[in-house]
Amino acid sequence: LPVLLHGVENLIQVRKAREAIALQADLSGAANQALRSIAKLRIAGATDRVLANLVGRHGDYRNVFYGSRLAEAFVRTVNMVTAQLGMLAIYLSVEFLFGYDKLLPGDFVAFFVALGTLNGGVSGLLNAVTSGLMARVFYQRLEPILTTVTERRTDSLNPGALSGRIE
Repeated sequence: LPVLLHGVENLIQVRKAREAIALQADLSGAANQALRSIAKLRIAGATDRVLANLVGRHGDYRNVFYGSRLAEAFVRTVNMVTAQLGMLAIYLSVEFLFGYDKLLPGDFVAFFVALGTLNGGVSGLLNAVTSGLMARVFYQRLEPILTTVTERRTDSLNPGALSGRIE
């Protein structure tokens, strides 16, 4: 069950991150464009309108960002609770199968340490999967830049062998 919840968390996190990255790129582009043309905006008297637009975009980005963090925190909390309940269920199953008098306190501690180690390893693996999914989101944003054919002039002259000397 914790693995399933972690998978749901991954899907939510990737979807929200994709949306937040797109909004952040839109906001950064608009802010950069506004800053480059600030003189023209002042002459036209449009600075208030541009600022309101930027503030609105920033608000949209913050809402998505905080929504993503809230969803992540909720799923992590549920994941921790279900991990503890799962450990309790497994312990009670072992107690029921082998009897209440057979499991000593040392066995109890060893069992929970081993189960905690297993849960930690599985969580680390699932966090690595999340990082891989986030790398995919970033690659999707960069793909248009990476696949664009570079501009080359075919009519330019060949400079010959470059020696490094300045003439």
